[in-house]
Amino acid sequence: MRIDYKCPVTQGGVNSLRDALLENGLAEEHHWVPNSGWITFQMRSEEDLSHALWLTTAFIPALRAEDGD
Repeated sequence: MRIDYKCPVTQGGVNSLRDALLENGLAEEHHWVPNSGWITFQMRSEEDLSHALWLTTAFIPALRAEDGD
């Protein structure tokens, strides 16, 4: 199962969260649009579920700030 995430963009268009995840091997570039604000995480086993949930919750505060909540 592949999960795609929209990474929030900070001021000036910098996507430091996305860059940090990619640099540390915690996610992959998006499979269709690699140079975008999206990343991909491939779930290969049940053990990957906790990482997928962590990625999901990691984006919540930043996405809320991006939406102005």
